[in-house]
Amino acid sequence: MNTEQTKMKEQPSYYAVLTAEVRYSKVLKPMEKLMYAEITVLANTTGECFATNKYFAELYDVSVETVSRWIANLAKHRFINRRIKYREGSKQIEKRFISLAHPIDEKINTPHDNKVMTPIDKKVKDNTTSFNNSFIGDFYPNEISLLAVKDSYGDVSNQVLRIAVQEFKDAATNRDKPFKDVQSGFRNYVRKGYLSASFTTKPQTHAQMRGKVIQVQNKPNLDDLAMKRSIKKLEQANG
Repeated sequence: MNTEQTKMKEQPSYYAVLTAEVRYSKVLKPMEKLMYAEITVLANTTGECFATNKYFAELYDVSVETVSRWIANLAKHRFINRRIKYREGSKQIEKRFISLAHPIDEKINTPHDNKVMTPIDKKVKDNTTSFNNSFIGDFYPNEISLLAVKDSYGDVSNQVLRIAVQEFKDAATNRDKPFKDVQSGFRNYVRKGYLSASFTTKPQTHAQMRGKVIQVQNKPNLDDLAMKRSIKKLEQANG
């Protein structure tokens, strides 16, 4: 390992930073964006990165010329600045320094804090549950979930499917632990038979519903019958 690589290894393990300006840039290639992120790490301690093109070439397994083009394009579009130090009394380059054109807030570019890994507090958990329940209100089975229904219960009517979906929503809303994936949760309910009562409900056909309407229309009025009987009795009494 050469001196340059040793110095790089001694750098603190800071997170790389990819600003929105760089991330969504239309003039930078993906590897140039990655190069920018790497520079944010190496420039963290002193504000400047002194790594050579050879170092980056070995790091990314590309040619020195390729690295040179990446850096040139970053500088062209003013994402980075370059400063050259020449050997005293000559035009021979001794060292090159790269700095970010737009310094990043120190609070962002800090080492990993163990506190980041603390469990989710109750307030965040409650918010997650509320979000999950809100999302369940708009739930409807996607194509994969509908195939799961067909595999378990065959072809079902839209009426039966709506009943089963509503049963699932009611059950999911009352769960203490929200679903990570509502569609997967629905398929799990289907395959385990939790919604079998809904899926085995026989929907009424149009003929059945029409027959009930006709029955109601043809059903005799009991008040009219009682009135007719009373009139008939009076007529018989007076006859």
